[in-house]
Parts: sequence; structure tokens; C-alpha cells
Amino acid sequence: MIRNTHTARYLFATILFLSFVLYNCPDSSAQSFTASGTQRILIILDASGSMAAKWQSKSRFELAKEILISITDSIYKSNKNIEFGLRVLGYQSHKDLNNCMDSKLVVPFGKNNTDRLKSSLDNITPKGQTPLAYSLLQAAKDFPKDSISGHSIIIITDGIETCKGNACEASMKLSEKRISVKPYIVGLGISDSMINFYKCVGQVVNANDEQDLNGVIRAAIKQALNKTTLQLNLLNANGQPLETNIAFTLYDHVTHKVRYQFIHRLDLLNNPDTLLIDPKGIYDLTVHSIPEVRKENIELSPGRHNIIAIDAPQGTLYLEYEGVKSSSLNSVQCIIRKAGSPQILYVQDIGTSTQYLIGKYDLEILTLPRLYVYDLTIAQSSVTTQKVSVPGYLQINTTEPAVVSVFNMQNEKMNLVHDFHSVTGNQNLNLQPGNYKVIYRPDKGRKASKTKSISIKIEPTKTSVVNIR
Repeated sequence: MIRNTHTARYLFATILFLSFVLYNCPDSSAQSFTASGTQRILIILDASGSMAAKWQSKSRFELAKEILISITDSIYKSNKNIEFGLRVLGYQSHKDLNNCMDSKLVVPFGKNNTDRLKSSLDNITPKGQTPLAYSLLQAAKDFPKDSISGHSIIIITDGIETCKGNACEASMKLSEKRISVKPYIVGLGISDSMINFYKCVGQVVNANDEQDLNGVIRAAIKQALNKTTLQLNLLNANGQPLETNIAFTLYDHVTHKVRYQFIHRLDLLNNPDTLLIDPKGIYDLTVHSIPEVRKENIELSPGRHNIIAIDAPQGTLYLEYEGVKSSSLNSVQCIIRKAGSPQILYVQDIGTSTQYLIGKYDLEILTLPRLYVYDLTIAQSSVTTQKVSVPGYLQINTTEPAVVSVFNMQNEKMNLVHDFHSVTGNQNLNLQPGNYKVIYRPDKGRKASKTKSISIKIEPTKTSVVNIR
């Protein structure tokens, strides 16, 4: 037990605010989630033996009961779209019996059921154990299957688990079933060690008196009724959230199914859009930059504005022909890879601009012959221009079928550029400027000794003609 600084007695109360919903939402509704459905809040109240102990003016149980009745009654008067349910643990068996399944849904969900809540609580006497982890898992069955409603839990307890259960493990199991657990924990005079104990399941704060407890429960319920929103900050190289116009996807961490897809936007004040997100479950985020950036195991705090920051600094690569408009030329593509990596990231056309994450890249430009650029630097918010020589043209005219190969001459080395195999009539080929050799042999007769060669020079925009007879 925990010593209270005011009463010199061991005492603490914990309020766990856990926003969760069973995963029953079809994929078609994921993108259109709203918090416009019924808001359901399940109260899990500890009625174990220690709750009968007096704290300040009343017993812990009596204090919690009166606060709950008062709060639910006032909320029902102002909010017609909310339902409360009540699960009580530790009241059916005396603690000496060690009943670690002593947890029961006493009042199912319903509107304006304050009288039923009160009558049920009036007939309960604290006396048992505290099967907190078991109650968490059982609570998942208390909610109806509803894809648009907000489902939340508030647990009120004066002690930790006494049945060897583990709230951390319970929350992990809930997550595996697509139940998001984000607790809000308030303790009365709890020690630092107890605060550390609960860190695995949520945020911990202390309340010092009855008035504090009242305010904390109200705050927890208010948070449960608030919408859950998300803001994605795409950070540049200076740590500023100024990157934008990038698509991103939120996946279900367990099923790997797509839950949301957006294209990022900044408003006129350079603030990212605020998005309404279903808080249930764990998400994996993919930012579809080039290359992609991923962030996994994202748990949203229900009823709050969640901000996720991710590094996505970008610069621009512009590919262009030297001296002419690319629109007047046939399109040529360029393969983009991270420097030193064989993986293809993107294929970009010459004459276009594309944004990439800052860093070094290798380019393979699909001209004939192919051009290679290594360790090209893409810098933050700047345009890196890679120029490509304007091609020339090779025209081959044959009167008889011939086998033809074209070689590029570099330092007396012949590099194969293109094989025509059997050619009849006219053939055209776009080539980068340089020195070439056309090797050919009449197809008829197929004798290697008939092979001949012609040296040519290709110049930008000009056509070189090879006549084979």
C-alpha cells in the first residue's frame, strides 16, 4: 500500500481513462470516421476491501460513488448523445476467497440511467480482491459492435492489481484485438515507484483531496467526449514543419490494412491540416516521399489533438536536355537510386521535376548509350539540375536483309549499344553524341567473312545515314 502525506496512511486512487473500440469497423468506413455517433463511457469501479476504508470525510467507495452519480446526472442533462455503463470489481466475494474473476457488468449501457446506477451502487459493499487486468479484458465485451460511436473506459481504483494480473500485458492484448488503450491515471498521494509502475499504460498525475478527485473524474469524462485529431508535421532539414503536398497512409498495425489516406496540406498560415481520426488501435504511418519514410506503433491519445512529427526534408531534381525544349524530343526516362543502392526508387522523365528526400543519389539515364551519374546531391529546398546532351539520329538503309550491330567507341574499346539483328528497309535510332561504328553482315549466305564496318559520328539534332548494300 502507499502512504498518504496528509493522513500517514497508505492510500492512492487511480483513474484510468482508456479510449478504445473493438475492431469491427469495415474498411469502407475507415476514411469517413466521425465522432458523431453515440458516446459510450464504461465506468469500472473498484469495490475491493480496501475501498471501504475511510478517507477524509467518507470511505473511498462512498466518495467515488457520490461523485459518479453527480457527474453522470449533470452530463445527461446537457448531453443527449451519451450512454454510461457500470462494471464493478471485487464486491461479490470476500478477499479471503481470492476470487480473481470477481468482475461484473452491473449496469449495461443506456441513456439517462443515473437512477439505475445509483440503486446498483447502493447495494454494493466493498470486500474483495482487485482483479484489474482481468476486468480490463472483460470490459472489451461490454460494448456493442458499432463502427461510428466513441467508446471509452474510466477505471476508478484505490489500489494496484492483487490477482497477479498485469495491466501492461492486458493493454497489449487489447491492442492486438484492435482496442486502443491510452490511460489517464490520477493517483492520490502515490509514490514515485507507483507512478513508474503505471507508466507502461499511460500518463500519471496525483490528486490531493476530494475536490481534486471530483475535478479529475470530470476531466477524464470530458476528454472521453472530445474528438481525437491528428496533425502531421513534415519536418525540413531545419526541423521546421514546412514540407507538404506529400501523400501519406495510416495502416492498421495488426492487420496491415489501409485505414486512412491523405495528401498533406499547409494552410495560409503554414499550419498542417487537422484531421479527425478514429483513436482505436495502433497505426503504422507511411509518408510517400521518395524514398518513403515510415513510423510504426503509433497510439493516439483519445479526445486530444495528437501531433506526429517526422523528418521529410526535400529538394528537387530537374532533368533537362541541353539547349532545347524537351517537348520537342522523344521522352527518355531516368532511373533514380539512393547512392550505392541497387534498389530503384523512381523513374523520372527528362523535362520534368521531382522532389526527393535530401541526400545523394545515383542516376541511370536510359539514353543510348546509357548515361550514369553518381553521388548527385539533392539539397534542402533547392533545385538540382542534371543536363543531358541532345541526341542525334542514326538512319540505316538496307536494300537486302542484313544483321546489324551498333557500337560506341571509347578509348579504342567497342561497347555494344544496340543489336538490330535482321534488318530490312529503313531503321532509325536516337544516339547520344559521340563516335560509333556500325558492324553489319548480309543475312543472305550468313558468312562471317562478309562482315563489314562503317565509322560514323553522331552530333546533336543531326542525322547520320548508313547505306548498306
